[in-house]
Amino acid sequence: MCEREEHHSCGAAGETGRFRLDQVECLDVARPDGPSIVKVHAHCHTCDSDFVAREPVGLTAISGGAVLSCTHCSNRQAIGQGVFDSLPSSGRRNSV
Repeated sequence: MCEREEHHSCGAAGETGRFRLDQVECLDVARPDGPSIVKVHAHCHTCDSDFVAREPVGLTAISGGAVLSCTHCSNRQAIGQGVFDSLPSSGRRNSV
């Protein structure tokens, strides 16, 4: 039996210190460490730019989270899965 892959918004408007996470999209699959982060709409506090990160540009999956890198400057930060999990759920939307 195949699992259906479903993208949905994990949350919106979270602060990480270096970035504001405006929207995070996940891939819903059965994983013990949580959903896979596939796209992040973010604002960089270093260069004041808005950008969209997805692998391999601006987003790198790591064990227990992801590394977010600004696509306009050298700002980057490792973000734990707990930060993504704690984002407010407003603005969630399902898409296939």
